[in-house]
Amino acid sequence: MKESIEIPSQVTPKVLSFYLPQFYPIPLNDEWHGKGFTEWTRVTASKPKYSGHDQPRVPHADIGHYRLDNPEILRKQASLMERGGVYGQIFYHYWFGGTQILEKPAQILLENPDIPMNFCFCWANESWSRKWDGGAGEVILDQDYSLSDAENFIKYLIPFFRDTRYVKVAGRPVLFVYRTSDIPGLGFIVETWNAICSAAGLLPPYLITIQTGDTFDAANSGFSAEAERPIYHMQELENLPRFQSIELNNIKGHVIEYEDVVNLYTNYTRRGHLPVIPGLVVSWDPSPRHGTNTLILKGRSPELYREWLIDALRYSSSRFAQEEAFVVINAWNEWAEGAYLEPDNSHGYEFLDVTREAQEIFTWDVK
Repeated sequence: MKESIEIPSQVTPKVLSFYLPQFYPIPLNDEWHGKGFTEWTRVTASKPKYSGHDQPRVPHADIGHYRLDNPEILRKQASLMERGGVYGQIFYHYWFGGTQILEKPAQILLENPDIPMNFCFCWANESWSRKWDGGAGEVILDQDYSLSDAENFIKYLIPFFRDTRYVKVAGRPVLFVYRTSDIPGLGFIVETWNAICSAAGLLPPYLITIQTGDTFDAANSGFSAEAERPIYHMQELENLPRFQSIELNNIKGHVIEYEDVVNLYTNYTRRGHLPVIPGLVVSWDPSPRHGTNTLILKGRSPELYREWLIDALRYSSSRFAQEEAFVVINAWNEWAEGAYLEPDNSHGYEFLDVTREAQEIFTWDVK
């Protein structure tokens, strides 16, 4: 009798997308940017900066210029996630020595366990500045990296970690950190987080650093992976065949063909101190936010994006075990950076729909 051979199951990565909560007014933004300021303020005011510039970006009538202080909007977004096959959102979490801003959408989600939205957090640990309206040099809130603050930080997150919708790896709550290279004593802070989670009856967080700086300290401080951040590799981008510097209509920066960027990253040798979770951008154009010294990807395309996503799924599948396999999309709703999966007036639901199609194609390809 021939011995049976067990064939290992194919790894199927989960798709996550970054989620910006700045779509409702808060007192701090009212003070610094003007009454009623939200992400939509710059999006709606944007105008084309050159011939053929894909601005302004207008949300589809099905979602409109929503406010994220309403649980019904989160329900609508959860429905859109299901349509696109997006497994979970990575909420940007803003914490400055105990001071929080833009925390309401995540709190609404926690208070409404019937909203079917998987989620986790990314600590956006940069100092809060006027970058939201082009004044990046003016700091509003600075960071505090004391051990006591590390305790308060993780204690605040414990109720979210307990939520059944919170994204986990083998029971460990996933926590992204935006810029680990800025955190002094990172190892001690991670030990503090782990100890507090253990005391609360939780497994230590599954920590992922973002490739926005040197990740060496993260690799030696208990982090498990690093997430690729496309558009941060300027040396490679400057060598693309259609890289163009522009200085038109009060805007200075660079324009790159989206097709060239897709070709770069689908043939890219990923480097890191830790295993690299592949990432991609739906599009990229932060000119509504920054105005000058900006980088714009020209010619966004659902077909090219689908090709990029399939490639990222294949990479993640080949490098990670099932529990740890993710692909990270930038972003769900970064409207002022032109990086969003939500439907708009130009492409409707195309980018959302091809997100699901790419996963279906990947699944069929590996059968």
